[in-house]
Amino acid sequence: KEKEITLIKSIEKIGIKIKTMFIYGLPLDDLKTCQDSLDFAKKINASYSQYNIFTPYPGTPIYKEYEEKIISNKYEDFSQTNLVFKHDKLSKKDLSNMISKSYRDYYLRTDYFFKIFKNIFKKLSVTS
Repeated sequence: KEKEITLIKSIEKIGIKIKTMFIYGLPLDDLKTCQDSLDFAKKINASYSQYNIFTPYPGTPIYKEYEEKIISNKYEDFSQTNLVFKHDKLSKKDLSNMISKSYRDYYLRTDYFFKIFKNIFKKLSVTS
């Protein structure tokens, strides 16, 4: 993981913004693996970070694997912010709370604010 972090920091240093995306609620996930992903995201400290819930959409091959576990037949319930199947280790509330916690903990960190202000001042000095 350190190799990836170093690479991402090098890419951002030359001015390319990085967006990390994490999916919670995969078959082997539990609260610890979700927290580990969030901790990794904070270590990367990318310009943007996004968190979604694993969703087996109707009509996709993965849907067939989860068909017996699906808890809603309404298409509007199928989104990346809503758990639509019976997960073995995580509840709908667990994942909803983890998504909220991830955004809050990621974007309200001192390291993130410092990075944003540093970029703002860098842009101001270039335009002056």
